[in-house]
Amino acid sequence: MGTVTTLDQGQGDDEYPEFWASLGEGTIGEDMNDDEGVVEFEPLLFRVDGYLEKDLELIATGKSIKKTSKDCTCLQRASLDEGDVFLIDSGWEIYVWIGKSADRYERIAAMTAADRHSKKSPRTFDLPVHIVKSGHESDSFNALFA
Repeated sequence: MGTVTTLDQGQGDDEYPEFWASLGEGTIGEDMNDDEGVVEFEPLLFRVDGYLEKDLELIATGKSIKKTSKDCTCLQRASLDEGDVFLIDSGWEIYVWIGKSADRYERIAAMTAADRHSKKSPRTFDLPVHIVKSGHESDSFNALFA
């Protein structure tokens, strides 16, 4: 059975030495989250297949965009097909776009594909995933397309 110790929160290192002592000796390691270091990225457009074990099919790579850019129009809207499901990695967010006539298996595979893609690297691990249905696209999603 484990032991639980409750410690008070403080402002400085000297204010609550028992907190720091409870962590033990050592140094604080380097931040492993790569997302902050990404300032420019080439958006990726993948087609999601209805078979859960299949890899994503890369359809297009957009022009490189900077994180501070609001409008990149780097992918072609014509690449999206109403009968399919697509995953877009913008560099800072992942979008799953579901076409109006996408079949049931592709819709089901979409979330599994997003989960697999997000686990591929430290950069994608903590990216937010947005589900976008055709006809209900957000401004940030639309900004990715010409």
